[in-house]
Amino acid sequence: MSQPFRTTRAPSQGAAAGAVGARRSAVALAALAGLAALAAVLVAVLLASTARTAPTASAYEEPSPRQHAEAERADRALWGEGIGIVTRVEWDREPGQPTLVVVHGQGFTAFAWPSLEPLRGMRNVEADPPAAGAALPAADQVRQAESWMRARFPWAARAAASSWPVGDTGRRVVSWRHVVDAVLMPMRLDIVVDRAGGIVSFSAVDEPDPPLPPVAVDEARARAVAAAARPGPPLGTPVLLAVPSGGGWRPAWSFPVASATSEAPGAGPGDGPGMLVDAATGELLS
Repeated sequence: MSQPFRTTRAPSQGAAAGAVGARRSAVALAALAGLAALAAVLVAVLLASTARTAPTASAYEEPSPRQHAEAERADRALWGEGIGIVTRVEWDREPGQPTLVVVHGQGFTAFAWPSLEPLRGMRNVEADPPAAGAALPAADQVRQAESWMRARFPWAARAAASSWPVGDTGRRVVSWRHVVDAVLMPMRLDIVVDRAGGIVSFSAVDEPDPPLPPVAVDEARARAVAAAARPGPPLGTPVLLAVPSGGGWRPAWSFPVASATSEAPGAGPGDGPGMLVDAATGELLS
């Protein structure tokens, strides 16, 4: 049985991962609130976030033998021996977050270096079982995801879980988010389970709940600030979340802006550039 991963974030990784986590959390929370049309959007974001790290020709030095060996061991501990042969290990460097990407027989995994915290990964989607036959009941798929979470991402157990189906594929997204005093925290975990209960992909940000100033600006006032700064397309339903700012964290209202070019069903968070309004001061952040 896999041992729980050490998930202490290197100091240089917090702000970069937190910014990504804050943006994706807005997408997920809207779906969790019952906007079923956004389920396809979230899954596309989740799978795209993993697919984008599939290694290409690297301009950086090759990982050392020690880095290669440690990353391969972490990959097998995460997925199990059945994941296949590791074909290569490469760097995928994000701002403030050196990442080792392990390419294995059924997909790849991105690990933060040097903590080896698993950030995102996926199996080859072609490895899904045949479509014939009924998928596992939703409750069983959720249990499979919860078991995987507790063994590999125990820090997510403090958060609330929700799930929804991925169209008619038989897959299910199980998502963990933490809300404190009505503010969505930056931590997140998303796991996609196939029709037979296997793990297809995951995306994770282990960020401690940051201290925040109290919320003093309501949605109506924040909407007025955002609308005045960006006239045009109507602003969508906002999410109140923690965002990195000035080396710390601020509570902010995040207003999605519908994109006229989006082909995804239902315009919502993540479809276009969003607006951020500081929920403590009313200042426009972006």
